[in-house]
This record gives sequence, C-alpha cells and structure tokens, in this order.
Amino acid sequence: SSIDTISGMKNCTWYYALTGTQDWNLIGSDTNALDGLNYSWFVPVDDVYDVNATCFDNVGFSADNVSTSIIVDAVDDFAPVCNVIYPNATGIFVSGDVIVNATVSDLDPSDVIENVTFNYSDDGGDTWFGIGVNLTSGLSNYSYLWDTTGLDGNQFLVNCSAVDSRGLSGIDTSDNNFTVDNTLPVILGEAINSTSIGIHEGICVNVTITDAVGIDTVKAEIDIPSVGSNENITLLDDGLGCDSSSSDDVYSVVYVSSYGGQYNWTKTYATDIAGNINFTNTGLTWDVTAAAASITLIGPVSDYAINESGFNNAYEHECNVTCDSFGDDCNDVIFYAQYYIAGAWYDITTETTDLVNDEDSKAAQSPLYNGTSENYTFNITSGVNSGGNSWPIRCKATASNAGDADSNNVTLSVNDPPSVSFLYPSFNGEWVSGMIDLNCSASDIDGTIDYTDFYNSTDGGSYDLIAGCLGVSGDNPICNYDTQTSVCAQGDACYFRCVSYDDMGANTTANRTAKIDNIGPVSTLDYARNYENITSSSFILNATVVDSYVGIISDVIFEYRENDTASWEIACVDSNYDAYYNCSWDTMIGVQSDTYFVRVRANDTLGNMGDYGASHTNITVDLTEPYVLLNTPSNNTYFDMQDITFTFTPQDNVAETLNCSLYIDDVLNDTNATSVNNTMTSFDVFGIIEGNHNWSVSCFDEVGLQNSSLVNNFVVDLTKPSVVLNVPENNTNITSGTVLDFSITDDNLNTSWWSNNSGVDNYTFTAPFDVDTTGWLDGTVYVNVWANDSSGNVNVSLFLFVIDDTPPIITINSPLNITYNTTSIDLDVEFGEIINVSWYSLNGGLNQTLCSGLSSCNTGITALSGVNNITVYANDSLNNVNSSIVYFTVDIESPQWSLQKQTVVGVDTTTVYRNQTIELSAYFIDNFELNTSFIETNESGVWENKTANYTSPKSLVGSASWANFSWSNSSTIPGTVVS
Repeated sequence: SSIDTISGMKNCTWYYALTGTQDWNLIGSDTNALDGLNYSWFVPVDDVYDVNATCFDNVGFSADNVSTSIIVDAVDDFAPVCNVIYPNATGIFVSGDVIVNATVSDLDPSDVIENVTFNYSDDGGDTWFGIGVNLTSGLSNYSYLWDTTGLDGNQFLVNCSAVDSRGLSGIDTSDNNFTVDNTLPVILGEAINSTSIGIHEGICVNVTITDAVGIDTVKAEIDIPSVGSNENITLLDDGLGCDSSSSDDVYSVVYVSSYGGQYNWTKTYATDIAGNINFTNTGLTWDVTAAAASITLIGPVSDYAINESGFNNAYEHECNVTCDSFGDDCNDVIFYAQYYIAGAWYDITTETTDLVNDEDSKAAQSPLYNGTSENYTFNITSGVNSGGNSWPIRCKATASNAGDADSNNVTLSVNDPPSVSFLYPSFNGEWVSGMIDLNCSASDIDGTIDYTDFYNSTDGGSYDLIAGCLGVSGDNPICNYDTQTSVCAQGDACYFRCVSYDDMGANTTANRTAKIDNIGPVSTLDYARNYENITSSSFILNATVVDSYVGIISDVIFEYRENDTASWEIACVDSNYDAYYNCSWDTMIGVQSDTYFVRVRANDTLGNMGDYGASHTNITVDLTEPYVLLNTPSNNTYFDMQDITFTFTPQDNVAETLNCSLYIDDVLNDTNATSVNNTMTSFDVFGIIEGNHNWSVSCFDEVGLQNSSLVNNFVVDLTKPSVVLNVPENNTNITSGTVLDFSITDDNLNTSWWSNNSGVDNYTFTAPFDVDTTGWLDGTVYVNVWANDSSGNVNVSLFLFVIDDTPPIITINSPLNITYNTTSIDLDVEFGEIINVSWYSLNGGLNQTLCSGLSSCNTGITALSGVNNITVYANDSLNNVNSSIVYFTVDIESPQWSLQKQTVVGVDTTTVYRNQTIELSAYFIDNFELNTSFIETNESGVWENKTANYTSPKSLVGSASWANFSWSNSSTIPGTVVS
C-alpha cells in the first residue's frame, strides 16, 4: 500500500532477491494509481525471498520498503530425504544400546520434519522390525536409542522414514550389512608356568579366549606385593608371548616381576570387537625371591654380521650383570652367551658348531654386592658351514640365590661366502687357442658379488695376477686372455684361478686347467696323384693329416685350379672328424675338360689352420658325355602302318665316331658302331605290332663315356574307334529331353561329333558322350555319330528315333455336365490313339483302372445323389499323361409340396362363382434346384395338364419357391366339383 496526501501517487515498481543475497531482480511495475498500485508476481521456484517496493508520486518523490524472509512454497511438493548415518559401514560390530542416527532434509521451504521412524532387519532386508519413532519436529539430525539385547547375527540393516508437515515421507536403508553381537567372550584355562621365580624373572601368563565375532582386548589384573596396587597387563595372541602360535585363541604375555613377595593374578577381562565385556575371578599366585640380578647385552649394540670364514669371521659378545640395589647380594653369578635356534635359547659354548665360544661360561665375583655390576666379553667365532643363517643372541646370568636373568637381544647374521665356478674353460684339460674369454659364474645367497680377480700359473703352485683382470665386476666376470702370449708353453697344462669377493669381504676360489694349442695340422695329399686321369663326375680326394697337440681335425680342405695363375677353388671339404680324411670332388661343377692342380690343408677343432701340403699337377678331367638328339619320329607320333624309319644325331666334344644302339620299348633293336659325330643316322624297323611304344638311342664315346637320348613315344594304331548306343534303344519312340547316351572307345581316340540333320550341323562332344534331345520336334529323327583316332581311323554310325511329346486326347462322351435321375451311369471315353493305361477317380476317390492298350473305353459307375465329378487319366507308352474332368448331378427325389391354398380375392374358399377367378398356390421344396411347376384339373371329367392355360406352367428358381396359378372358366356347369 502507498499514499501521498499532497501530489498523489504515480507508480510503483517491485523487485525480489533470495534472502541474504541482495541480488535484486525486477518483478514488474504498476503506473495506474486510480485503482491502487499492485502487481501479480509469478514465483518461478519455491524459496525464501526478500521483496522491495519503490514508489514515486506525481512530483517525482520516491520511497521504498523491503519485506524480508518471505517463504514461497506453492510450486512443487518434495518428499523429505532421510539418510541413514549410523550404523552404515562395512565391518561395524554393535552390542547393547546402539544410537541409530540419520540426517533429514526437505526441499520445500515451509515444510518441517514432523517425525522419523527407525526399523531394523536381521535377514538382509527381507523382514523389518520397529526400533522406535523420534517425534521431535524441525530437526535436521535424528537419533534413537536401540536396545539390541537378545539380538545376534551378521545380516543386520537399519532404515529411516521421515515424515514432513504435508504428510510426505522419504525412506533410506543402510548400504552395508553390520553385525549385532550380544554374546560375551568365553574365558577358559587361566594358567601360569611357575609358582616361584626370582625377581626380574619372567612368568608365563596365558588364557584361552573364544568369541563369535573376535576379541578386541584381553587384560590380566595383577596384585603387586610391597606396592599395594594393581597392574592391568595386556595379553596378545600374536605368537610373541609365551605361546609361539598366533591366532590359536591363546592369549599370553611374559610378565617380569620387579618386587619380591607374592603376586596374585586376581581377575581376567576379555572385550570383543562389539564391545561385550566378560571377566573371571582368577586367583592364581606366585612367589618372587628378594635377590635379583639383571643382565644387559652391551655389545654388539645392534644387529651385526660376520663372515663364515676368513676375514671378519668373529665378534665380541659383551655382557653386563647388575645385582639390584634394593635386594640382597647376588651369590655365585655366572655369565653365559646364548643364541636362539629351533624355537629355544641355547648357550654358545666351545662345543657348539654354529657359533664357537672360546669358553663355556664366566663366573663373576662372588658375592656380587647389591647395587654393583660387572662386565665380561666372550670371543665367538662362526662355525663351519654356518653361513646363510641369522640368530638372535643375548646374555644370560644365573645366581644361586636369585632367578635367572636374560638380556635384550640383537640379531647376528653369518654371511655365507660366495659361490664361484668356471664357465670357460668348461672342464679341466680343455684345449684352448688364440684369444679366449676366461669366464666364471659368481653368486651370493645372502649378499652381492663385489668383484673377481683372475690369476694364472704354469705349475698350479704360484699364481700371478693376469694383467687387466683385477677387480672385474658382475656375476659373470670375464677376463680376456691371449694364449699366444701366455706364460704357458704349447701343449702344456696352464692353470687358471678366479677369486670372487662378496660385499662382506668373504671370498671363494675356483680353479681350472687348460692346454694351449696355437699350431695347425700338417697335411699331405695322397689322391689325386700327379698325371691322374679323371673321367667320372666325382672323384675321391684323399690326404694324410697329423696334429701334434689337440689332435682332433676339424676340416680338411681340398682345392684345385687350372693353371699357375688361376685362383684356387674349393673342390670339397671333409668335416667328419675321422682318421681317414677324404671327400668327393664333384667334377661336374665349375670344372671343364682340362688339366688341373690340386692341394690340401686342414684346421683343428680349435680353429688353428695348418699350411698347404705340396700340390699335385697334370690331373686331367674329361667329363663330357656324348649327346644324342632324336630326329624322327617325334614324341607322341601316331602311325597307321607297321614299318617305320627312326633317325637320330649323335654329338660329342671329342670323338669322331660313336657306338650307338636303338632301343624299342627298352629292348635293344639294332646297333651302329660307327655312327658319325654330329651326323644324322637312321634305323629301319619293320612289322611293329599295334599298340603304344617308345624308342631311344644310347651312345658311347671313345673314352667310354655313355649317354642316352630322351625317350620318345609313338603309337601304331590300325583299329577304328567303337561307337555304341547305351540308352535308349535304337529305333524307339522317345520324348524330347531324353539323353542319348553313347560309349565311344579307342585307345587313341581323337575327336567325336554328331549330327541330327545328316551333317548339315555337326556338334563335337566328349565323354560321357551324351546328346540332349531337349527342344527336338515330334517326328522321326536320324542321328549320325562320327569318331576318329589319332592315327586317322574313322568310324560313323547311324541311329533312328521317333520323338513323341504329345499326351493322349481324352473325350468323355458320358457322363455329360447334366443332371441324371439315376445313380447308375455309363462311363464312355475316347482317346484318339491307342493308350498305354487309362484310369479314373470318382469324386476324388481312389484311382480305378479303366482300360489299357485301347483307343476307347466303356464301363459303368455308381454316382452319389447330388453333385459328382469324375476325372479320367491316360498315358501313352512314353508316359505322356493327360486328364479330363466332367461335373454332373444325380437327383433321384421329386420335389415336395405343402401349404396348398385356394383363395378368391384373398379369402380361402372352396366355392367359386361363375366369372370369378380363384388363385391356386402351393409351396415346393427340392434337395437341389426347382425348375417348373404346372397345373392339372379334371374339369372335363378326366385329369388334364393345363399347360398354356391358367398361367401354367410356372418357372421356379432355387430349391424352395411358391407356385401360383389363376383359374377361371365360364363354361363350367355350376355345381361342378373341380379338382
């Protein structure tokens, strides 16, 4: 509302902002002050707003006003949101009274939370039970105290349901199952291992605790003498107390007594992880003597390592014993050094093998007055094969009037020396040559390899460091060693050593011997000899080879060349390692007919190459065989004759004449011992039998080298091909599409062809020699078939066929497509030709044979009352099939009438007056079709059909109809009864 009493109001403008933001937005303006200044505001979103109105009067003065915290809650209705906070996480265990907690919120500004209901499920959410309802309204965080007494299980869930002031609700269920455990831990078997100990000695306090969900803490309440107070000590199931097994439900601790007197284990408390607490009144006591000594390991002060042997393989084990100042003097105190092995502490003595002490024990001054102490140091050395082990070590003290005392402990590790072995040379006495890599493999199971040094010796006694092989690093150290400058003589044993050091300074030595050989074998050529003649394609070269050191020959290499200036070529290599050194020289490869030099050299298995032995000269190689060219007949020639001339040309690079022989079918036929080189020569052969044959020529040159020609084939064929018709039979009727199947055979068949128009059109065909008659017209067809072979023999055969593709013509003379008044009907059929078989089917029934081998058939059939059909089939000898169907009706029942009427002017009557017309009618029905109705009368004294009178006859349609007639006659004597 606004008012201006002087100039009057002019307009007002309204703005809105979310409460607390001062971010003003225009709502609208009203400039019509006559009906009051106002504006309708459409609020887009429910929220809390501030609204500002700024108004102006007619002279320009303005005033504004702000309304704050206006709640708009009209647009949307939101259900409240409830979120379970606790318990809602994996691994939660609860018991007793549990505070169930949830947060709630509602997006509707004016809504408040009225109440929150909590429920629980013990089966993973299938079934729910009530916990309680928090009826406090307007909170954002709700809780409820849930009494879980009597509940146990691990499938629990909780949910919350929040209801707002509009009655809308929102539900949330915890995300994870939690466990409810209200069962107390079970406490059994409290025990101690002694009832009397010395002061500062330990006693084993142990108890068995079981629980379904797991134990959180176990405590023993100890009543301490002299002090008059209790001490709660924690027992653990970790295998580190006086029970060596962990997780076996036995909780223990070694409790050390600090005062003399009687101790009392009064109570035992056990708390599980769900917070359930149980306790027992234990009441176990033990006595502690007054005098006590304590002992401390003062050296080594921390974990320490020594070597198994050699450098740094001993240590000083220093102990300090103190007699407590508050007790009596300690009598007969004795020092011991101990180590822990196989689950127990043992004294280190002069007899132990893992660690060896220089004395078994040491007695302190006696008495050792209270409040005084004494030190003693044992000298301890690692035992043989003790490397790779680690043991806890400590000091121990005993006294005749006090309990035993044990010190703190540290871990002593005995370093295992490295392992080292030679990789190369791989075995003692191995032959080596040239530059070699001395190679060792070094490893250390409890450390790392620091370095390796390499040495050699000529006698295995005094070793010298190999230059450049000092401090070689790595697990596979390598030393490059030149055997050609070695201090060791050729063929003698040479001694090598590698010494590997680990990171603790321990070392191990490996030794290897080898023999040095840098001299190659001596070779002497045995074959081929000087002036050797070689005419074969291969020749065995042989040599004598001797090696004075390693004695094993690797390769014997034979070489050849044509003259003094030509390059040497490898003839062959013997790499068989046997004592007879030879190999086959393939004189067909790279060798011409000429004179050659041959030499030999060899190397041993170390790669030492020996010098060449003396070469052999004037070695002649003649390897060229004669060549035979076949001229005629050429390969695969066919003859229709038995007398044939064979020609060939022999060729040789040396001989003037050759000894040549003709072979027919691999059998010697003729020989010409003076066949002239490079000149065509012939053989005439007569009466060669019919069949397949081959021929070849073999020639020897003057040095006995032989060669044969290729083998040419030829055929002598005097027989024409055979043409046989398989199916159909010749001179028979066939249908078009029938395949004419021929067999055409000949050992040398060349070409086959056929024609069905006397050769005007010829068609070549091959196996399976079939002719498809598809498309051939009806009538007589002559088929010619020709075949020739490779020798030119020709055969021609003629065949005749009648093509018949027309089925019989079927004419049904009876029954016709009419109505019969009897069921016995003649079936009369004509075919137009003599048929093979005819059969029929009446009304779709089984086929019945009609006749066969005739041109017409007649038989009687019995039809059904009503509409019938009969189908007649016929085929000819080629199974050309035809059929014909006729439909006919059999009606053997007369129409029935009823409802007979006679009316004059629509009135039923039996009397009609002269000159009156009487309407006569009757209602007819029939099983099939009505046709005609007519009237008969006896007005003349006899019954007469009055066709053409009285509107008779009447045509009827359908199976039911009225028949209506009009009768009148002025000549009938009155009183006459007319029917």
